[in-house]
Amino acid sequence: MLVGNSLFSDEERIFKDQEKVIQVLETYMSNVDQKDINGIQKHLSMPFVLHFDSDQAVNVKTKDDFKSLFANWKNSSKSDFQSTRFESIVIDEVFSNFLCVADVTYSRLDGEGNILRKERALYHFIKGERFSPFLFLLKWWKRWRIYMITNVDLSED
Repeated sequence: MLVGNSLFSDEERIFKDQEKVIQVLETYMSNVDQKDINGIQKHLSMPFVLHFDSDQAVNVKTKDDFKSLFANWKNSSKSDFQSTRFESIVIDEVFSNFLCVADVTYSRLDGEGNILRKERALYHFIKGERFSPFLFLLKWWKRWRIYMITNVDLSED
């Protein structure tokens, strides 16, 4: 009866680290808004995967690779915004206390708070550093880090 009750319960399960992941997203996005490469890197797990506006994902293997990619982004029109406002954040746990995905819709704003564009991305998180069997055993003391970001068309649900 207990198993049946939990299987057919209408209550949604709350991801226990949801607030921690949201805090990482907020701090990460604040660092993006400030174009602070060191702050951004603190939230990434290397190697890191970016999949934006192309069919091919970019595997960023080192911090130097990220610095080069960041410099290109910073000098592009994509970085022409002052701040970011979250419109929605939906977090799904993929593997208990180890992997999760945040589906984030946000607006990029100019200096006066006007919306320049809306975007949607999936932020893939891992607790700790990548997929190591040894670190998997110690994951409870590790921080949530982003290991992949994939943009999503706003019209997709």
